[in-house]
Parts: sequence; structure tokens; C-alpha cells
Amino acid sequence: MPPPLISHFPYLWSGVFPPGTEHNWTFGPGGFGTSTLVLTAHPEPAIDTTTGFARTLAVTAIESERTADESHFIHVTVRNTGSTVVGFYSLWLTMITLQA
Repeated sequence: MPPPLISHFPYLWSGVFPPGTEHNWTFGPGGFGTSTLVLTAHPEPAIDTTTGFARTLAVTAIESERTADESHFIHVTVRNTGSTVVGFYSLWLTMITLQA
């Protein structure tokens, strides 16, 4: 069996993302097929250079939606779980597809 096809898609966000708040992302329609999806959020920089505290984010929800016309959407929620404001982060969508 051939190795799986792995594709990475980075998305970027910048602004003011206070502790305890959430961002919602939607991907679609379509393009996911039978792939397995992995989503990870990465604050930049990972350490707050003024306080020395680590910045932490969590992907708290991944939802798959099929509409009446069979369009496929993925909804993702990212939460700032740290104690400091995040001004910039990347959200990585990784698709893992088994090859026949």
C-alpha cells in the first residue's frame, strides 16, 4: 500500500485575541473527500516577551456540516486558553488521505 498523502494548509490571523475568547473559522464548501483532518493553532511568538508567560491556544471544536445540496463545510473553534493577549497566530489544517 502506498504511503498516505499529507497536505498542510496554514492560515494566519492577526489582531487582539484576549484570554478566554474564541475565534470561529469555516472551511468549505467541499474539497475534503474522505480525508482525515487535523487542525492545530499556534500563537506567534509562543512566549510573551514582556511577561515571559507562555501563550496557549486550543482547538476546542471541529464540526462537520453537510447542507441540503450536499456541500461539505468544516467549522473550527480556537480559544485563547492562556493568560496573555495573542496578537498573531497560525491555524494549520492538515489533510491525510489514504491512497489506493
